[in-house]
Amino acid sequence: MAKRKVDFENRGFQDRWESQYMFADVKGKAVCLLCGDSVSVMKEYNIRRHYETKHHDKYKHLDTTQRLQKVEELKRSLVSQQAMFTKAKSQSEAAVKASFIVAAEVAKSARPFSEGEFVKNCMIKVCDAVCPEKRQAFLNVSLSRNTVADRVPHLATNLQQQLVRKGNDFIAYSLAVDESTDTSDTAQLSIFIRGVDSSLCVTEELLGLHSMHGTTTGKDIFEEVSRCVDKMGLPWDKLVGLTTDGVPAMCGQKSGLVGRIREKMQEENVTGELTAYHCIIHQESLCGKALKMEHVMSIIKKTVNFIRAKDLKLGILGAEFTWRFADFEAQKSRFELLSNPFTADVESTRSNLQMELIELQCSDTLKAKYESVCAAEFPRFIPNTMPQMRSQAAQTLSMFGSTYLCEQLFSLMKINKTSHRTRLTDEHLHSILRISSFQSLTPDIDELVSKMRHQASGSDQ
Repeated sequence: MAKRKVDFENRGFQDRWESQYMFADVKGKAVCLLCGDSVSVMKEYNIRRHYETKHHDKYKHLDTTQRLQKVEELKRSLVSQQAMFTKAKSQSEAAVKASFIVAAEVAKSARPFSEGEFVKNCMIKVCDAVCPEKRQAFLNVSLSRNTVADRVPHLATNLQQQLVRKGNDFIAYSLAVDESTDTSDTAQLSIFIRGVDSSLCVTEELLGLHSMHGTTTGKDIFEEVSRCVDKMGLPWDKLVGLTTDGVPAMCGQKSGLVGRIREKMQEENVTGELTAYHCIIHQESLCGKALKMEHVMSIIKKTVNFIRAKDLKLGILGAEFTWRFADFEAQKSRFELLSNPFTADVESTRSNLQMELIELQCSDTLKAKYESVCAAEFPRFIPNTMPQMRSQAAQTLSMFGSTYLCEQLFSLMKINKTSHRTRLTDEHLHSILRISSFQSLTPDIDELVSKMRHQASGSDQ
């Protein structure tokens, strides 16, 4: 015989059970108003047995009116208790949320985790002066060193999870990769991602920061980058650009990062071509060194006069620029198409774009829109009926011109991991830098508080 399914029997609470057995319906459960117990199955037999076994003798003398008055009194008491528990729960969640907010600010300010206790002491003193009746609420906010140290990785993980969700919508992305050492001589590899979704909105965030305790060869760097890309679930066929600092381990065509990524893309049967750039800021610096004129760089006027007086130097500088920026020159037509598609030469454009480009240039509506917005915003208004143009725009928008974000991250790293804070773990350092360097994402603190509440309720069961 099949086991009966209680959920399918449509058993509902009967109003008469309130006065007859002193039970109430609380969130779909029959709860005794006298002792607070609930019955496992909502049916009259179970409720009657509970009442007759535990409470009948004490309340059998009450008439109907007295029983109704007693039920109303017990229901008001139950509502009051529930309100008290809800308020306590709300205050507890507010205290947890406040601790996350302060932990994020401590991380962004590059201060030690122990600063949370200093912040709390200041909060208490301000509270005593402004709103002393709220003192207990401030005392409930935990900002000990251990609490702040626990909150920071949760905040960083939340940011990473948001980035993973955004990454699922990328139709093109590029990477900027650079490497530097911290105060303990540990090599830190930073990887930034610039992705474009189907709406042609750009997301630029820290993809990963990895401590490299061994060697830093092209193979080592590639393995870390590959692991980071795979961990986020990014498809290799969407990768269109790679910007590095130009050292051999990065830009080597065979054993360097660039060569190994191109080899990886071939293994994945990717038909698109990877565009590799040497950071434009590094290029400019190297061009300046080629002039060998450091003794006059301090004064701009003398520099200009020196160049004008020495035509030979202009030749050297021109040759250096031509060689250094050959990668950008090769992409000139792509950049021109993005900056002003209405003046682009159709015949010099790739064949798969020509028909759509002609249609775009003939549209007065799109031309008016282009004149009303900036060039970087216009691609979002290209209609979906021009998929090749939108794809081309997405690929160009996703490219990094420099590793500036990596350099900026290393500056933050040196501020955080000083000679007085060398015991900072890699996990906490990476979490701090992710929180400090986010561009468009912000930690979803409400989600973190909700998760902690569910974890706490799960552990109580």
